[in-house]
Amino acid sequence: MQNDETFRSRNNHRQQIMSEQEEHWYAFRIFRNGKKFFMDTICNDGKRYFIPTRITRTIDLNYKEEIKKEVLFQNLVFVRAGQAYIENLATNLRSLAGIYRNTVTKEIAQIPDTEMDTFIYVLTRGLEQLDIYEGELRKNDRVRVTEGVLKGAEGYIVRIKGNRRFVVSVSGVAAVATAYIPQSMLQKIND
Repeated sequence: MQNDETFRSRNNHRQQIMSEQEEHWYAFRIFRNGKKFFMDTICNDGKRYFIPTRITRTIDLNYKEEIKKEVLFQNLVFVRAGQAYIENLATNLRSLAGIYRNTVTKEIAQIPDTEMDTFIYVLTRGLEQLDIYEGELRKNDRVRVTEGVLKGAEGYIVRIKGNRRFVVSVSGVAAVATAYIPQSMLQKIND
């Protein structure tokens, strides 16, 4: 009996260590002058990160194309790491950055991989007509895009300023709305 309890205790401890090492996405709001040091820290530690940007193309008077990278959300950085690393980062760099927390439990907010993957997918498609929103948008019908550059992306249809828009979001952190997508290119997802 004691061996069985010892095994269960060791197994629980092993699972706790594994879950602490499992990587998830987390969002940080970087304060004024802390971006360089914060970015240096996570880069030196070899952590994956994502800064929401879009590529814009313009043609000047000499018909030369100019390509620029534009940051969409000032001071917002997503970091993928284990929870222990994130807690340590949030504590040690609290004067440089704040971490997003669950509004109810006040725990550090983990961002589901599916939300983050869709968010990254939409932002890296090269769409120029994107509207950005910080915080939460009300969500209506959950849909999947069936054609075009966003084929396979899942999000919500939300009415913004009287227009129906396709929106992908990271809960409580940020949302991106695309230009109008025709109904024929959308498939409703039943949860």
